[in-house]
Amino acid sequence: EGIVALSALWKGIVYDDDACDAAWALVKKQSYDQHLQLSRDVAKDALGASRPNALGTILPLCKELLDISAEGLRREAAAGRGDLHDDRHLAVLYEIVQSGETFATRSRNAASSKPK
Repeated sequence: EGIVALSALWKGIVYDDDACDAAWALVKKQSYDQHLQLSRDVAKDALGASRPNALGTILPLCKELLDISAEGLRREAAAGRGDLHDDRHLAVLYEIVQSGETFATRSRNAASSKPK
């Protein structure tokens, strides 16, 4: 489910020129060092990671990126280059963004709630 969702996310961004441009616009003002730091912060803090320049967490950025991908998938489908419902594969990622809980967070919480 997660692998399919990530494939759909990237397809929606990379295969559609408008989506690719919109995704790039979200991050193009950040320096290379800021990208590296964000990567480290996300690995440590997941969706709670701070965006560069104190713009809050990455959670709204993730939601925006999902929306961009969904639109790209819809445009690709309308042009006959994809399934009309490819964006349904993004549902699991929307759920993560809505709840703020990643797969890792869910697994950790489930493991810590088991009786010892």
